[in-house]
Amino acid sequence: MSGRAARLRLGEAARAAVAGGLSASRSGRLARRLAGQPAARVGLGELVVWPTWPGRDEAERDRIWRIAALVASRDALADIIYGATLRSYATSVGNRVVEAVLDLPTGGTAPLVGADDLSTEGLAIAERGLPPLLAVAMDRPAIHDETARRHMLAAERIARETRP
Repeated sequence: MSGRAARLRLGEAARAAVAGGLSASRSGRLARRLAGQPAARVGLGELVVWPTWPGRDEAERDRIWRIAALVASRDALADIIYGATLRSYATSVGNRVVEAVLDLPTGGTAPLVGADDLSTEGLAIAERGLPPLLAVAMDRPAIHDETARRHMLAAERIARETRP
């Protein structure tokens, strides 16, 4: 990743932290404490590996969630031989995304849900992969499943590389 790309990724992660209710500034943290809300500070070392989807608009979050569901089910997706089934996934996320997911190494062993259920499944994966501090700030369970985190990072990378 180039220096410019790394700075952009860090900025996206910082926006995700702010969207999750975490403040990067001292005054913002003080205001949150006075309001009785969590006011944790996030270091750059931690922030650089955080997901960016919480700071995205609704349409982009949904797209990332659909991709994450396919990444998690990559092995099952590769076994599909029916053209109509593959087209339903390609209609949901795009041909380039399906190809990018299939280019990933094996390891996405989750069962493959139908194309209409990709968003719901992807959201569940996204929430399981949240860092505990961000999960708590977003009022989500602090599970932090490492496999889900890796699937989300792959999904965000594919989403970035295949933007329409």
